[in-house]
Amino acid sequence: MADGFGSKAKPVALDPFQQIVEVHWAGTFLLLTFGLKADSTPRGERGTGPGPDIVTPFSEAFVTTATPAYASAAPAAQIWTGSDWLQDTAAEVTASGAPSPPGASTFADWEVNGVTDGGNYAPFPRFIAGSGSPPDVRLPDAHSYITDLTVNGEMVAQNFISSPQPLPVGGDVPLWATFNPVPAQKATFALDMSGVSAVYKGRTYEPIATRVSGQMEFNTGTLDVLLKRHAA
Repeated sequence: MADGFGSKAKPVALDPFQQIVEVHWAGTFLLLTFGLKADSTPRGERGTGPGPDIVTPFSEAFVTTATPAYASAAPAAQIWTGSDWLQDTAAEVTASGAPSPPGASTFADWEVNGVTDGGNYAPFPRFIAGSGSPPDVRLPDAHSYITDLTVNGEMVAQNFISSPQPLPVGGDVPLWATFNPVPAQKATFALDMSGVSAVYKGRTYEPIATRVSGQMEFNTGTLDVLLKRHAA
């Protein structure tokens, strides 16, 4: 018997209307994007005293703890339409299973810089781009993902490279110390995203790949977790 039009042997080519219908019933792929931040405890504020304002490369503050956290309560979500990624709202996608970020990093007094203005940053976490094999899926950017679901990260900070001392103009305050403006790695951590899942339009999505992007010297970068619709 000849295969009917639209069978597996003779699939119907998708036109724009059919792509819209697919999105309505839930697309094949879903993308969750995570960001990081840190809650820090600054110490050693300048207070009041004689002398000029502190200027780069000097800082009067330090940080004793920095605790990594996700940048928002829920990750951003996008759905693959068959030709493009469609931004969705948090109300339409329910994500769960993301691992907890690592615990706080602790630092000695005057170990790391804690000023957050003037281009100087307190300790912060950031993702580390990995390498590996791309997933075997039909996506135009599939090559930019890797199938490894464990993502590495690091806590970085600007190290002080001199001991704190009073300003040369006299008095005990404010204190200042010289720091290295280039952030250095202070700790590493790993996030296992294999337990992440999402529900969209009644369908469950499971993770198949990850991607780290958007990294700059003072940027945490973003983590994309690619999920595929679970077969009914």
